Amino acid sequence: MWTPYKEFQRIVEVAIANPTQSNFENLQSALQKHRQNFLTLLKNPPRNEKHREELNKGTEEGIDLPGVGHSILPKELVAETIIISDMFELNEYMALDLLGTAQQQMANYPGVGRGVVAVLLYYDGRKSIVTTLRTLVQARRGNLWTVETTEQVANLITRYTYELMCDGIITKLLSLISALDVSKEVELLQRNRALGPPRYHQQVIDLFESTRQTLAEIVYLYAAQSGLPKEPTLV
Repeated sequence: MWTPYKEFQRIVEVAIANPTQSNFENLQSALQKHRQNFLTLLKNPPRNEKHREELNKGTEEGIDLPGVGHSILPKELVAETIIISDMFELNEYMALDLLGTAQQQMANYPGVGRGVVAVLLYYDGRKSIVTTLRTLVQARRGNLWTVETTEQVANLITRYTYELMCDGIITKLLSLISALDVSKEVELLQRNRALGPPRYHQQVIDLFESTRQTLAEIVYLYAAQSGLPKEPTLV
């Protein structure tokens, strides 16, 4: 939810700015890997009763975790995982991974607990995947501008973003712009005591609003550079 999206963003930006063959191949691989993340943009992997049961058992019997091995899970960690899973309607293992990343990042967020850091990373990750899509759309060939990169990279990105458009990404973007409501999001976080101190409270709001703004910018950039199909604009 955070680390993969930040790495994807880095790969895309590096490949455009420094289009070596190695970076191009990394871009090809990353675009293929994250295609479904674009087609289901900002839709969380759903909760899973089996996964929840496994985590609950992990407090006594332990559980096998990727890169860690067999571990006994602290009850507090499982409780936090379930809160985040329920709050964001997010798969339990994804919520656990988010908390693990938050634990590693806590030094960058002084004065707040692991759960609040996980919430910040959740919104930062969502902003990152949306920002990556904007970078791709901005780099496609079209009517008004040309981004400085190789023809190989530009052609790959143009073809890829065209295929996303054919698969309904514009309709998805317009739907998200309409659906994202900062007031409802703040209410959700307050209900779960997940906003943290005022400084981080504002940071969450800024990340949320920036994500929504970036969605609108993607539609604008695509329309300006290539035009839009008629159907999505009528929704």
